[in-house]
Amino acid sequence: YWETVSTPTLLSFLEYRKKAVTERLFKEQEHLRYQKDLETIVSFYVVGTNWSNIATLAINNLKNEKTSSQVNDFWSLELEGFNYEAVTSVEQKKLELLKTCGKIQAYQTGNNYLLRTSTIVEKMNLNNLDESSDGHDNIINHPNDIISMKNPFLENSQINVNTGRTMTELETINSQSIGKRAHKDEDHDVTKNIFVDYSKHTLLKTYCKLLFDLQDHHLEEDSQRARHLAIMLEWHVVDYELFNEAGWIENPLLINVSVPCFCFKLVSDVLRQHSNYRLHQAVEILQKLEAKNIIRNNDYDWIPSFTLIKRIFGQGMNDQCYKIDVLTVISVLSTLILYTSTSCGGAGNPPPENHIKSELWASIFSKAFILHDANFVPVWELHHLISGNSVKRNGHEIHKDNIVVVAEAVYEFNRILSLSQNPSEEEVNKARIHIGLVNGTTINFSTIRPIYNQEKSTFIYACENSVLSYNLKTEDIETCIQNVLRLVTYLRETICADALPKLPVEAVKSRISETKFTPRVKRQRNVCPSE
Repeated sequence: YWETVSTPTLLSFLEYRKKAVTERLFKEQEHLRYQKDLETIVSFYVVGTNWSNIATLAINNLKNEKTSSQVNDFWSLELEGFNYEAVTSVEQKKLELLKTCGKIQAYQTGNNYLLRTSTIVEKMNLNNLDESSDGHDNIINHPNDIISMKNPFLENSQINVNTGRTMTELETINSQSIGKRAHKDEDHDVTKNIFVDYSKHTLLKTYCKLLFDLQDHHLEEDSQRARHLAIMLEWHVVDYELFNEAGWIENPLLINVSVPCFCFKLVSDVLRQHSNYRLHQAVEILQKLEAKNIIRNNDYDWIPSFTLIKRIFGQGMNDQCYKIDVLTVISVLSTLILYTSTSCGGAGNPPPENHIKSELWASIFSKAFILHDANFVPVWELHHLISGNSVKRNGHEIHKDNIVVVAEAVYEFNRILSLSQNPSEEEVNKARIHIGLVNGTTINFSTIRPIYNQEKSTFIYACENSVLSYNLKTEDIETCIQNVLRLVTYLRETICADALPKLPVEAVKSRISETKFTPRVKRQRNVCPSE
């Protein structure tokens, strides 16, 4: 554009950008891009030269150009064109859906026609046999004998009066058992004995009954969840939600994440000095988050007096803030904004787990912990025993590797408590260990805590799943920045305060699953042996 124009204007710049790029143009980004180009020209050329004068004049006219009718008409047409493309896409999907429905309806109509014609042909054949029975008494005596003859494929069958369709005994049983899981098949179910020490808690018997009954649930998700919880029971871990149903009365842990607070001016200055426009966009988003009271500015010298008075005497003082250093904020924001997912195995495929962990999560976790505590040493085992082939569903998919993580955490938790020097009941029950399960760009936090009664000598662990969840890559960049700042706050304010245990040397081996649910042939059934 700058090589072909002699008198630059905002309108001609926008028209050039519209022809040069295929993506949708955003008003604030394009205006900022034009302004930055002019500022670069002014800083490059000597004052008084031709291009310096042209760029200076264009900067002076920029404010009026932004509000001109021509520029407003350009953005109105751009918005209408985008809406037209969106509506066209929706109508195209509706048309494809109608075509699919039409194909299904045509198939059903043809199938019903074939059923009716086959019934008519069968009746005609019966009538023909009836008429010819006088001359062929040695072959068959009555037409009804045809229906009463034994058919090895239709033995013990029933006739549906409404449709004339023959239903075998197996189909009849299946039609009567819709919504129920069939009873266990001794030839397919693998039985595994789960030995439970009921002396560890008085509610374990009730919990086990609820758990093993849940294995026969007609929904595969609930049945799978019961099998996973049964394996956790071997590690003396109970599910928090199901244990409450068994009669345990305990309020859930309330996780309060404070409002992130940092020096806004220093962060903004550093981000603006970089040439990447996405970092400049982050400054504008931080301003919006600060206006919505989602983040706080602790640089009081740069806060307007009215805002400062309102914050001191208004509702702002009621919110708890957590201060984050400037270096951490800049590090995690640049990691988040500049992260680019790389597909594995061709276009359209999701990025590999190791790429996401090394480029996104490793950087964020390192800065969150190392810049907070210099003695913390992270160890990344990217060549791990967990396969990382879980099904993606916004990070909420319950996959088989969850039990592997719980087993590691409980083993370490048990080792930490055993090394403690005569802890009291209150000290043990206040302890907890945090689990962060990463699935793509989403992380789900769970908490394991002990349930200890010193008088009764009972001790088990309770696992509370999905206490917090953060997705760092959504279509809304404002939500992503908000989530990463709240994630750092949670890591430092809660997890660092609860201490950080070392991971086991060897992980529990994870099995690679070819299907979402374990086939019934390979599925094991967990039972408690009789006392």
